[in-house]
Amino acid sequence: MLKTLGFTRWEVLRTVAWEASTIWRYSLSLVSDETRNVRAAFGRVLAPDYRTAAMRAAEQLAQGYEPGTVERGLLDALAQGQVMDPISTLT
Repeated sequence: MLKTLGFTRWEVLRTVAWEASTIWRYSLSLVSDETRNVRAAFGRVLAPDYRTAAMRAAEQLAQGYEPGTVERGLLDALAQGQVMDPISTLT
């Protein structure tokens, strides 16, 4: 959660969904006091299970943030497997 200019913004790894075989679809959403739900990023990764898919998606999403930011730190931790339950931690 980030407080900026009087409103709160959350960035949420909203979906890691199985698509077919080992293909997983992910999306990152922005939610604030002023907007409902805006998809900021999305894509697909190859992974054997949802936990690995979440880690690979986090690795790709982290590239969009400057090193040292809270968002980058959370996504890096998730990508390195330092978060026990990636889905509930980021939502």
